[in-house]
Amino acid sequence: MRSNILRIITSFVLIGFFAWFLIHFLSIFGIFLFLAYPVWWFLFPERKMCFLCRIRGRKHQCSNCGSDEKNGDGMGVKTMSINMLLIFFFTAISIGGVFLEYTIISRYFYKPNPTAHFNISSQRTVYEGQIFPIELLLDGIEKPINAVQIDLSFDPEKLEVVEFVTKDSFIKIFIDKQIDNSVGFVRVSGGVPNPGYNKKIGLFGNLLVRAKKSGLVTVSILPSSAVLLNDGLGTNIMKQYGKYSYLILPKDDAIPADEEGFETALILGAQADQDKERLNFFEEDGTIYPVENSDKPEIAFVKNNKIISLLHALDGWIMRIITLSF
Repeated sequence: MRSNILRIITSFVLIGFFAWFLIHFLSIFGIFLFLAYPVWWFLFPERKMCFLCRIRGRKHQCSNCGSDEKNGDGMGVKTMSINMLLIFFFTAISIGGVFLEYTIISRYFYKPNPTAHFNISSQRTVYEGQIFPIELLLDGIEKPINAVQIDLSFDPEKLEVVEFVTKDSFIKIFIDKQIDNSVGFVRVSGGVPNPGYNKKIGLFGNLLVRAKKSGLVTVSILPSSAVLLNDGLGTNIMKQYGKYSYLILPKDDAIPADEEGFETALILGAQADQDKERLNFFEEDGTIYPVENSDKPEIAFVKNNKIISLLHALDGWIMRIITLSF
């Protein structure tokens, strides 16, 4: 009794593994088989077969090709077309199966490790009245991303944000820009069309800031900031939220007026020379009040099951081949 149960279980496992292998094989090579099959049909006529005959069994007469599967005579274009349709059908089913498996694993089992973070120019000495840029670089991009939002807070008594410069940004569509100097808050968000942005590092933009009052001032990235993967699930891979300090010196200690004027003109020139091809869908008069700041620690790395990680990587690789998103 136990041997019979063990045999049945073993058979189910083997059949399941073979079906899983066949689904993944067809999802990759099915379309090539579909395109190459007519060539094979005409080059090797002695090896023709009707798939419907093979499925029904050797004892059944083929109603499509009009011959017995044993001799393979009389199989023409009609039988070839039916075989091609079967290849296409099972390939489509296989691609759907891989996509379903990838979606289920991504949504319920696999947790990607957060990797992306902003590198912001910091520890810079500036002077009262001086306008200076804060470069917002996004680093640690390991998989394609399609949306970014950065929320910043600062002391409005010491700093004033003049403008956000989108020139040379990897973001193609900006959907929101909120600058509120009364409370010290900036929010900028935008996206990149499919297949997303997949370089390791990219310029998000430059924040033009005016130093108002001497002293040490901090610009903080708020936990409401996000970097979303282009995985169809909106997975946030924002790794950390930093604080960046700037020392503002009194006007009396400022650099010579001609040098300061040159730098300010250069910055304002960059502001005026925005990228004309970039799309902006935000209003200039909106106000959003900042989320309360917090000392949220870095997100801990997730340790996934090895089998889950392997399946997720395999399915992701297959999906990239299917969609040509290398």
